[in-house]
Amino acid sequence: VERGHFAAHLRRTREVYRRRRTALLDAAQTDLGTLVTLGPTDTGLHVCARLPAHTNDLAVSARAAAAGLHVPPLSPCYVGPMSSPGLLLGYAGVNEHALRRGVAQLTLLLRSASSSPTIPPRHE
Repeated sequence: VERGHFAAHLRRTREVYRRRRTALLDAAQTDLGTLVTLGPTDTGLHVCARLPAHTNDLAVSARAAAAGLHVPPLSPCYVGPMSSPGLLLGYAGVNEHALRRGVAQLTLLLRSASSSPTIPPRHE
């Protein structure tokens, strides 16, 4: 700490996370478009991707997991009534290339989900 190694480590780490966050947001804006609503995006190491109302985020998350994507659903996180379904998109442990590839996979999954009988709508 006295020699500045910790401060240097923090600077490097912030830069790595900034690049990953930018890669995720750029890919999400390009690929996911109107399929999700992102936000907030200015803090943390993940981004909430809100899905359209009545989307079954548990089923979408399970289908994504079957495809090798780890995107936890937001609905189990609510203490009270769920305000909107969604997915948690983390970027801390994933490089930029893998983030772009993952967003492309998620985009295909969400596009097919609207017409897929394997992802039932959420009933409240």
